[in-house]
Amino acid sequence: MDSIPKAVGLTVGVPIGVSLVLLWLLWARARDAIRLAELATAALLPGVFLVFASLGTGDAPIPPRRGSDWLLPLAGAGAILGLLTALVPTPGATSLRILRALLVWLARAALLAGFFALMARNALDAWSTGEAFQRLGGWTLAGLAAWWGVERLARTPGPIPPLLVVVVCAGASIGIAPTGPLRLAILAAGVCACVGPAMLVAFRRPFIRLGAAASFVPAFLGGLWFITTTFNEAPIPAAGLLALACVLGGVTTLGPLARLRGATRWGVHLACAGVPTLGAIAWIVGTQPMPGMD
Repeated sequence: MDSIPKAVGLTVGVPIGVSLVLLWLLWARARDAIRLAELATAALLPGVFLVFASLGTGDAPIPPRRGSDWLLPLAGAGAILGLLTALVPTPGATSLRILRALLVWLARAALLAGFFALMARNALDAWSTGEAFQRLGGWTLAGLAAWWGVERLARTPGPIPPLLVVVVCAGASIGIAPTGPLRLAILAAGVCACVGPAMLVAFRRPFIRLGAAASFVPAFLGGLWFITTTFNEAPIPAAGLLALACVLGGVTTLGPLARLRGATRWGVHLACAGVPTLGAIAWIVGTQPMPGMD
């Protein structure tokens, strides 16, 4: 990463404007064509993140060399899997719906575990079988939990779901700053820049929802947590709290919480995702030495 201002401008600044215009245009007449708008968003929005993140941070070497070089390919693979899943219609029979859901979740688990193994390929020889299973399996489960929560939010229209996704990603970005490479913090902020404009568009077009376009987010977050806890100094409990924030965000779309209205809805939903996120940041700040401190 040659220049921090350039990296921030290309990875965060430019995608805000591009995503805002893209979502505004795609959802301009989408009230009667929700599925078409969702598919177009799923095909284009992750590309905005991947293209500008690569340009801004130079984080897409071919072939990947470091473990963190696999982070953007993992996000791209998550986006492709999300798009393919959206393209396959949900069958009517209950047994076929269950089979489809099982295959989707198995594919997600294989995707996360496979990329985590690639990220850690230089360290696998030093790990025992039990340690490798614990690390790869544990973070795969955390990534799947985040995927469930983000997917629930992505299916829900309105401004609050993308805001909750931004809260978690912003917490990840802030938390990485004292523990890991700055470029990873900038990449997490880039996710916020691509997802956040959906909240602004939703104030005028409340039927907008991210749908399958959000599939790159949990894939990215899972890889980020794996990299920063395995090879940097990010505390595992802090990453676990961020995964919990995703799950609680998904819980807000269920039952009584989904039926809340007005300021109560905003406050409760923000608290569900925001409190664990603030807890993760506080954990990192409280346990990591700050610059200039011995």
